[in-house]
Amino acid sequence: MSPLLNSYKLNYPTPMKTPCLMVIALLVLLIGYSPSLAQRGCGSIDVMSALYEQFTDDIKSSDSEALARGQKSGERFLARFGSCETVTDQAAYVRRWLENPRRIRSSNTVDDAEREWRNTIRTSSDPYQIAEAAVRLGYNNYVREEYDDALQRLDLAIRNASRMGDSESSTTMKRAIRRAAYNTRAHIRAKQKDWKAAIADYGLALAEFPDDVDSLHWRGHALLSYQKPADALKDFSRAIELTLEDAPADGTFDIENESQLKTKKLLTDLYMDRADTHFELKNYDLSVEYATKAATLDPTATRALFRRAMSYSESGKRDLALADLNKIIELQPKHSDALTKRGAMYLTQDNLDAARRDFSAAIEANPNAYEAYGLRGIVLTESKQFEAAIADFNTIIEAAPKFAPAYENRGDAWMAQKKYVEAATDFAKYFELGGDDVSVNAKLGHAYYESGKYDSAVAAISKAIEKDPKQAIAFKLRGSSYFKLSKFDLALADLATAISLDPKLAESFHYRSRIYFVQDKLAPALVEINKAIQLDPSASNFEFRATIYCSTAKKLLAKADERKVTALGGKVAEPCQ
Repeated sequence: MSPLLNSYKLNYPTPMKTPCLMVIALLVLLIGYSPSLAQRGCGSIDVMSALYEQFTDDIKSSDSEALARGQKSGERFLARFGSCETVTDQAAYVRRWLENPRRIRSSNTVDDAEREWRNTIRTSSDPYQIAEAAVRLGYNNYVREEYDDALQRLDLAIRNASRMGDSESSTTMKRAIRRAAYNTRAHIRAKQKDWKAAIADYGLALAEFPDDVDSLHWRGHALLSYQKPADALKDFSRAIELTLEDAPADGTFDIENESQLKTKKLLTDLYMDRADTHFELKNYDLSVEYATKAATLDPTATRALFRRAMSYSESGKRDLALADLNKIIELQPKHSDALTKRGAMYLTQDNLDAARRDFSAAIEANPNAYEAYGLRGIVLTESKQFEAAIADFNTIIEAAPKFAPAYENRGDAWMAQKKYVEAATDFAKYFELGGDDVSVNAKLGHAYYESGKYDSAVAAISKAIEKDPKQAIAFKLRGSSYFKLSKFDLALADLATAISLDPKLAESFHYRSRIYFVQDKLAPALVEINKAIQLDPSASNFEFRATIYCSTAKKLLAKADERKVTALGGKVAEPCQ
């Protein structure tokens, strides 16, 4: 079953009344945001959005009650979504707010500074002062998600920066302002998922400062989200080269040196980004290499261990993958993604009890771990605990009613209970929602067949055959449907194709025997059922051979086959008289 859904740096610039080159440079360095990679294993987007909206509503006011609510809603948000494989933008924003004693919009100093910046824009004729005030206001608008206001002020900053003089100091200042404005504008475009525009703006920032590691880092993320992993790899590689220039030559970082610790953290993140990109490119050995570098810098980096585990898994190195997943769970016992993936590995080994334990633990750690619900539902179906399986699939469908694979899995559970009408409804819903797995066409056809809807069965199975004309089971199903419709020539043609594709598919011989029998061709009917019995000595095959023997007055042989049916736990519908 398919699964259903980075860090974000926010440093708030200290308000100032007198602009100077040093503070502008600090502003440029401090403004930061890393647009997230595609979210992995983070549960329901709708639930996440609702909790985040509640948090942002709470913190808009500066009164103490609202801030107290913001504290609680922020903590609830992190408890639910803070342990994803890659932390969402919103989660990092919430963390930053909770850690920052000034709090967004709750500081009178910030409000005073914003009033002064707005006043500067209204009254000043100095392009530098206007640009500096506009870029600061634009950034604060961006932090508050007031994107239209932010874009207007950032454009104002860019226009006024271009009006500044050409002296060496003016040139440096205008480049710093433009870099800050382009980066912030790119962050907004990334938040809006306008990746093409974001990439262009990061490029403009890099045109001002080509070796700016942050801009390279951010553009790499945008390129990856824009499905340009090869280009993203170039940006991450260049950012790593530049960051290594600031790292100790011997690779040993001083834990007492704040600057070195920041470099170590950045380098760890960049190695992880490179590992993720190689994973997207299916370069699994290189993904392992860079995830290992990240894990070497930070042995507790569960993100690095998780990426390495997934890369090992894709490379068929299941033991190494399992070792990394075990280590993650030792470090973080409630790591929902690691528990889910380890459970999936146990499932592939048919260790259903261990798989179920891990899926249940993943769900307990994250009630929105829908992949775990789906996989646990499969385990429960295999264990014939159908009510519990249906309940798990219902949980996914209630939260994500347009998630097609959940309907397929629930359909499988209905089929296992021989509830064919319900199964057909779910398989049909799978396709209505855009599912395209050819095997589900065959399942739908089988459900229609068992429901007695033979024309519908033929239509569904024909689509399966059109998509994959090498499915023996599909030809057998369509052949048996044609048999029920008395279209014997079509049935025989399909059954012959099924036998040519899979000579060991006993049912094809069984149905061919039935066709010959109704056509009163008893000798070939007997030949075909004997072939079926050789492949599958089942009660149904012996019972039909008994019918053929009885029709040819071979009652002793018929009674012998009927005794075999009884011995196999079957019941003869019409004993030979």
